[in-house]
Amino acid sequence: MTKITAVYGAKGGVGTTVVASLLGLALAEQGPTLLVDNTTTTDVATVLGVRAGDQMVDGGLHISTRPVDAYDPDEMRRFAGFEHVVVDAGREVPGWADEAVCVVRNDYLSLRAAVCSRWPADHVVVVMMPHMTLDVDNVRGALGCQPLVMSWDSRLARTVDAGLGSRLHPFSRPLKALL
Repeated sequence: MTKITAVYGAKGGVGTTVVASLLGLALAEQGPTLLVDNTTTTDVATVLGVRAGDQMVDGGLHISTRPVDAYDPDEMRRFAGFEHVVVDAGREVPGWADEAVCVVRNDYLSLRAAVCSRWPADHVVVVMMPHMTLDVDNVRGALGCQPLVMSWDSRLARTVDAGLGSRLHPFSRPLKALL
């Protein structure tokens, strides 16, 4: 049975696409995984350093930069044959997802948006930015849960900016805690 995980950000610019891409890479080590860019951009392809379209990227990771129309049964058949489907959902969680991962940063606006979000998250990933005033305890207290903490890493940013998706595997390790 295919497990569908929607990765969303309570507000824009928190790292949702990068986290979705890294989660896709981590899950692909366990079995065939489809990473769907369900936003109006093709940023998943950009993060992974490939052209937009439907293709196999790395090992068991396939990407699709065509948004999913969940109301079309033929569209949902695209998921057949995959153990995992990770959806870069932007700021909207599709109702057909089995679980949701909310991505936030350690700033007031991001945390406020997450707390006020109408979509419950099964997991929360906080991207800790180095110059923000809120620490992990502040984030934990605001969210009322134990988030998975990913420290911002300039090497990850440079790798993404250079389009070197093949070098992202080491950065996916922290997300294995969600598996």
